[in-house]
Amino acid sequence: RPGVVSFLDTMMRDQQASLRIEEIPFSLTGRPLSSLEFQRFPNSLLMAVRHASGWIFNPPPDYRLEPGSHLIVMTSPEEREKLAQHIRQLPA
Repeated sequence: RPGVVSFLDTMMRDQQASLRIEEIPFSLTGRPLSSLEFQRFPNSLLMAVRHASGWIFNPPPDYRLEPGSHLIVMTSPEEREKLAQHIRQLPA
């Protein structure tokens, strides 16, 4: 898969694009992904959710987060911080 490898290599090294694959811990449980309002973060792409029993790749909007979930997101470092702050401010 040379195209994929090239894309990932370019993404990780390109200082101007500044896209990264980031992991964001999530402590609120039972909440559907749609409640995170990812559309407010147009430069972020949710790729997967990691939880104790495995991975959910390209999770649907109605997927409910489990205890200890981690969001795997392709985003810029700046937007990652905005997204993490938004998630921390969600009501329990």
